Amino acid sequence: MFVDIVAFTPLSEQLPSYDVMYILNRYFDDMGTIVKKNGGDINNFVGDAFLAAFGIDDKIDSVYRCTQAALEILKDVDIKKDVFLENYNINFDVRVGIHYGEAIVGMLGNAGNQRLSIIGQSVNIASRVETANKEAETRLLISEDAFKEIEDRAEVEDFVRVKLKRSSQRSTLYEISKLKGHSLVSEEDKIFVSGMFWNKIMLSKDLKNGDKKKVNFNNEEVLLVRNNNILSAFSNLCPHMNLPLEMGQITPDNEFLCPFHDSKFCLKTGAVKKWVLTSAEWMPDEAKELTKAIKEIPLDLLPIMDKDDHIWLGLN
Repeated sequence: MFVDIVAFTPLSEQLPSYDVMYILNRYFDDMGTIVKKNGGDINNFVGDAFLAAFGIDDKIDSVYRCTQAALEILKDVDIKKDVFLENYNINFDVRVGIHYGEAIVGMLGNAGNQRLSIIGQSVNIASRVETANKEAETRLLISEDAFKEIEDRAEVEDFVRVKLKRSSQRSTLYEISKLKGHSLVSEEDKIFVSGMFWNKIMLSKDLKNGDKKKVNFNNEEVLLVRNNNILSAFSNLCPHMNLPLEMGQITPDNEFLCPFHDSKFCLKTGAVKKWVLTSAEWMPDEAKELTKAIKEIPLDLLPIMDKDDHIWLGLN
């Protein structure tokens, strides 16, 4: 899978270098979380683009997992659009291309600076599929070879016939809008403990003390937090106005601070510690008073545990 930011060069020229690096690092961090959760690895960064590979772990259903990751990436970017537009006055979007095929995988580099690399024609085709989005005015396209692997579980928004770069033949590329069912390896990621089913979410080592990570769980964005060795999980939407909590801060007192209204919530219980201390400057005074009058709503904490070197979320 190749993922590239749309028109990033002119976009980056509008911003100070510090903001460019902040946006890219935040974006890559979230994309890496999505890719890993679906069983893939980001293998290479090329400027603002990245290559992710699925199937190196020898697990089946790599195309389904890759396409699921792509759909989650687009959903995540849709949230970032509003945040980046409001804070940086930029239009942010990505294009994704997916291909299925064999590749050469091995350690490449000079002595002392080698890393696992993926090369070959299938990598080149994935890159060209991503590029084809521009002409087709789409965001996610997959090749015919990839589509054959998931055609009975994919909803096709549209398809295009194009000549990929360096090819004399026309190829059919498919715009996927949704996947049906679930990955064939998903059952490996479930356990039954203490009268409850638990879903494997991520490696424990990827959520360090003081970290917060956004994941998709049961078609909902969930924020995972580890602080002072306490694990918490809750919806990424603030209970006040359903705005994304991901930019909020963890306090030394095991509280989570909403980035929009400075509301504070206990990470152990979800209880409200402080409620709507501030409102956006652009809001009329009447609206500010109304927001403060909304009844206090605690964070709805989800069951979470650290077991067998993985973080698990429980299904109530």
